[in-house]
Amino acid sequence: MLRAMPGCFLQISHAMHTILHLPSSEECVRLFMRKLYRTVLLKIFFILQCSQRGCFNLRDGDTEENMLPVKEIRNAVECMRAIFRHRMGDSLVEDIERQGGWDMLMSLETYHTGVAVLTRALRNTGPLCCAAVFEETVVALIVRQEHEIGTMAVFVELLDCVKVATIMERIGSTSILSFLPSYLQSQNSVLRDLATTSLVKLSAIPTMAVILQDLLPEIMQQLQDADSNIGAKAMTVLHNLLRVTDRQKAVPIALQLPKLLLPFFLNESSHVRQLSILLCKDAMEVAGHTRRAEMKKEVRNILLPLFFHMHDQDQSVAQASWEALLCAAKLLKRKHLRYLLKTAQTQRIGECLLMGHGSRADQFLEQSLSYLRSPQEPLQEAAVRFIGEPQALALLCPTAAWPQRLLLLAESRARGAVQAQGGAGALAGLPAAFRQLCPHSGCRWEPC
Repeated sequence: MLRAMPGCFLQISHAMHTILHLPSSEECVRLFMRKLYRTVLLKIFFILQCSQRGCFNLRDGDTEENMLPVKEIRNAVECMRAIFRHRMGDSLVEDIERQGGWDMLMSLETYHTGVAVLTRALRNTGPLCCAAVFEETVVALIVRQEHEIGTMAVFVELLDCVKVATIMERIGSTSILSFLPSYLQSQNSVLRDLATTSLVKLSAIPTMAVILQDLLPEIMQQLQDADSNIGAKAMTVLHNLLRVTDRQKAVPIALQLPKLLLPFFLNESSHVRQLSILLCKDAMEVAGHTRRAEMKKEVRNILLPLFFHMHDQDQSVAQASWEALLCAAKLLKRKHLRYLLKTAQTQRIGECLLMGHGSRADQFLEQSLSYLRSPQEPLQEAAVRFIGEPQALALLCPTAAWPQRLLLLAESRARGAVQAQGGAGALAGLPAAFRQLCPHSGCRWEPC
């Protein structure tokens, strides 16, 4: 289709450019805004694609400024400027200019961002126009017309300013499931991001959240996306949906969450850390009643990381960790742990976690190593203090893995991981503690 630029398309494009710049076209723009907006966006996108795929026949002697692709793209963008000028006046056109919206439309790489800027400006036309454009956009997505990125950008930006439930009821509420799954699985990261962003907004609407529960498997897949922003948005969606989803669908999803979310605990973004920890708490509450035994098995794997993050330098993450650990203590029926949490005896929680968990020594060691390497000093110090617990020293010293464990501590010491006074003191005292507590006569500790 795009192997050659159709001559009739260029003629129509030029005619539209001329008509829209006539003062008398203002009334037509007002009447047909719902059609014109998407049509001109599609026109811009089509020309950008044609330009990228070499569909224009360039003439000898063309300068960069007057090359046919550049000229046609500029004319298409000018059509949109004329529409906004007729509908909303020069001040809004200039405001879009200041945000770089018009320039963004000139490139495929930034096109979707430019569409978002224009659509946010479109809200100034009032609710009736926005609702009409939104309905037109949803219909286009359902029938899977071309120009999906731009159409999805319009869809996402208008979700905030229209009565979504009313419009979707008129079109068919479940029709949204006809296009969102494929966008969540798209190879295009922009489409995946737009799809998850739309789900964040839709899942906050109770009537839509009920419909979206059928998308839980696809949403779960987004947690493994290479883009952590998409993963964070997926967490927000899951948080919104788990509470309203049918138990038979929600519980199997909840059981998978602790394992999938654990890597996010060490994310550099405090917002992502907080979201992942609170979603673990949601999962415990959803599956803890009907599948307690299975959930207890998953929760035991995150106890120590939750304890470490009670020392997170971001207070919102520390608070979320306290809440999640308290929820875990209730699920596991660990009354003493609940008592220590409620009475803020943080220094004794590490000792409490070790009680009766000798079989988890390897896991404790591996998790502690991750936190010794954390860029946060409070987390490093918490890991060092935990390893320095007498019970921990005894657990972390079975004969087979002893050399590797010494290497772990030597590495942390050599790297100078712990700078603060308390953490450094705890680390400095480890060699003596090992010599005293190691039950194996052949063990040797030599300071680095």
